[in-house]
This record gives sequence, C-alpha cells and structure tokens, in this order.
Amino acid sequence: QDIVAEAQPLMAELIPNVPQSGFEVYIYPSSADLRAALRLTGRDWVGAHAHPELGVLLVTAVNSRTAATDLRQSIPHEMVHFNLYQVLGANYENMPVWFNEGLASLIESVPNPNYERVLETAVATQTTIPFAQVCDRFPLAEDQAILAYAQSLSLMEYVQDRYGNSGIQQLIA
Repeated sequence: QDIVAEAQPLMAELIPNVPQSGFEVYIYPSSADLRAALRLTGRDWVGAHAHPELGVLLVTAVNSRTAATDLRQSIPHEMVHFNLYQVLGANYENMPVWFNEGLASLIESVPNPNYERVLETAVATQTTIPFAQVCDRFPLAEDQAILAYAQSLSLMEYVQDRYGNSGIQQLIA
C-alpha cells in the first residue's frame, strides 16, 4: 500500500484524469510461480505483468533483502498500464508499445540499472531497434526486449526533458 501511495502523485502528474477504480496486486514468492502464471503470454521471463482490463497486477518479491526495491520498480510500472487503460479504454490497444512501456519505465522509482549500459552498447555498435518495430510488440528474446525497454525509456526521458509532463499528457490525449 505504501508503494502505491508513493507512486500516486507522480502518476497524477503524468496521466491526468484517471478514473478512480481499484486494482488487485498479486505478489508471487518466486519468479517460477509468476512464470507459470505467464507462460500463456509467451513471455515467461518477465518480472511483472498487468492485466489492466481485469484490474490485476502480477509482481514478484523473490529475495527478502531486495523485495522492497523490486516492488518499488514493478508495482508503479504495472500501475501505469492499469491507469493508461482506465484513461484510454478501447484506445489502449492502439497505443504504441514503446510509449506504454517507456512511460511505465519512466515512473519506476528504481529504474533498471542495466538499461543505460544496454542502450550505450547498442548505440555504439549501431544495433538499436527501429521504433517502427516496437510499435505493436516487443521482441520475445529477453536481450532484445531489454534493449526495447531501454530505448523506450530513453525516448520518454527525452520527451519529458524537452516538453515536460505536459508533452507526455498531450501524447496520451
């Protein structure tokens, strides 16, 4: 509950006019348990997942020493998907995946420390993924999906730096 409460102010700055409706958070004790639940999605390597149409967020708290940090990353991330669904309704499916995941990554209080390194390597080796390829879906391979997340976050950071939160709000609108 504390993590949800901490995320709400930033969420409200980026995603205005979210209808007030509740959601359920399911915290799995192991990645294997979450993977078993997600195997049908074809992405059983992910650390969290949202079913915004059902009001359900699925996250893990595997290591008791890092659980608070991990949940501060995954819960706000999945809350973005839920809130965007609440605001956009049927148009949620028309949103580019890079935008959805980039915004979700932007709101994480503890960003993935690997994103910067992965992105720097891809830029240096000219192996970035064209954004046209990540509009409909992210790659299934974990290393390519991580690069897609890193690129999406970087683009959203650029939009926020250049146009502020209102620029992000305009993109949502």
